Amino acid sequence: IFCYVRNGVIGKSRSKKRRVFDSSKCFLCTERNSEPVVVCSSELSFETLCDAVNKLANLNYDDALKAVRQVDGVCTPQHLKEIDAHWHLSCYKKFTHKRTLSTGKAISSN
Repeated sequence: IFCYVRNGVIGKSRSKKRRVFDSSKCFLCTERNSEPVVVCSSELSFETLCDAVNKLANLNYDDALKAVRQVDGVCTPQHLKEIDAHWHLSCYKKFTHKRTLSTGKAISSN
């Protein structure tokens, strides 16, 4: 994965296509904070994230339900790429952590 930091955003080079999703916000928590958002082109990252989001949405995990609403009910790698979705690394880790996936409850950030 080749990523860089530019203007507080970690990511790949930007395309000129029109953005549908506000890329300054995290796709997962839908917030903007001091933590830079991550943009990587790894297919595995997209697949892992979508699997986690869909599973947690089925467990009624609030943040996953918000994320799924942004992609019309089902998270797919293709749709995340189309909307140019970004996320905080801490949110990605929270969503994909084994304990979160098994219980549907967020891990402690401590």
